[in-house]
Amino acid sequence: MVTKIEFLKSHLLVLWDMVKSCEIKGSSDSSLKNIVFNDIFTLLHSSKIQAICLNGTKATMLFKQYCKNQNLPLTLHSHSHYKTLIPIDSQKFRHKIVIFSLPSTSPANARYNLDSLLNVWSILLKI
Repeated sequence: MVTKIEFLKSHLLVLWDMVKSCEIKGSSDSSLKNIVFNDIFTLLHSSKIQAICLNGTKATMLFKQYCKNQNLPLTLHSHSHYKTLIPIDSQKFRHKIVIFSLPSTSPANARYNLDSLLNVWSILLKI
């Protein structure tokens, strides 16, 4: 049986949490306070990452805030089931990185059932 870590490694996938530390009540993203971000730019500069997939609206909002704090504002382009974020200054990343804002895979996201989430997240297979 393949473990989750083996699966990620074999498919060249990286999981990254934007938040290094924060105050939170329960598991509610809306209660996040005093957020300290992980430094994803260092990872992006030292790797060949070609795509970032943000898992839900809160992750997108946090990523946009982090980029704004790093003087890298993003524009948002809406598509039928997802959005892409385009850096205003793409030179900051040193190589092209596509940024997708996808629907949350959380069970709390009642707008999407498993089949529709799989359909939208299959965008990863086309990268």
